[in-house]
Amino acid sequence: MTATMTHDAAKIAAEAAAKRIVDAVTTFSPWIRLNLATALAAERSDTLRTVGESLLGKDPIASMADGLLVDVFLGDLEDIGPKLGDAEPWATIREALEDVAEAWHASHPGIRTRRDFAARWRRWEQEAKQRALDASDEPVTFPYAPPEPRIVTRLCRRCSMPATSSIHWYCDECRGKTASARAGRGPRIRKQAKTSERGYTGQHAARRKQWTPRVKAGGVACGRCGNIIPPDAPWDLSHPGDDKSLEPVPWCRRCNRQYAATVTKRRRRRDNGQ
Repeated sequence: MTATMTHDAAKIAAEAAAKRIVDAVTTFSPWIRLNLATALAAERSDTLRTVGESLLGKDPIASMADGLLVDVFLGDLEDIGPKLGDAEPWATIREALEDVAEAWHASHPGIRTRRDFAARWRRWEQEAKQRALDASDEPVTFPYAPPEPRIVTRLCRRCSMPATSSIHWYCDECRGKTASARAGRGPRIRKQAKTSERGYTGQHAARRKQWTPRVKAGGVACGRCGNIIPPDAPWDLSHPGDDKSLEPVPWCRRCNRQYAATVTKRRRRRDNGQ
């Protein structure tokens, strides 16, 4: 390539480099080409993502040439090229990326790229840090000081030693022992109180026994929603309006559970004075 070239000549050189990449990938079987293009399209590198998306497109050479020229200026083309291996198709891709970078610089002399600005910033940062160190005898971190380590003041609930995390109640060792103990005893099963402890007497059980044949026969409507309770559906015997003085009637299980939650919240608000 010459020292300087026009933009059209750089575009032609980029298309030739893109064609070499496409030809190198075409030597593989179709399913390898598809997997390779898909993997490249998901890469974090702008350049590799451009190659992968172009290989998946309808016109890979033209789109890849335009994308790679842009990646020289805004992307990481000159940084990712040396990181590629010597096996195919990576060797061909590396050589093609070098040709694209050379063509862009030849057609845009004197224009700094994103890589140039990053290198300039790193050089300025090192020089400024050195000037600060020369002007002071104390250790200086410039321009950004590293974050100080977070001090954990929480104590482990099991061994009373300082916990290694501010979001867990146990230290690392006790957290592992607690997890193993929980896994060994299985899931926690809440024991339900007996019916007598929940306020249901023998009279309630007798009334439910009287309603059971009628509910199983069908035709009994829910005391809350009014829908017919299916013969095989679970049901409860509940007081209308939570009034214990009224005769309890069958309710479908869903209505009774929802109403019980509502009554419980209402009682808690009343007890709390809300």
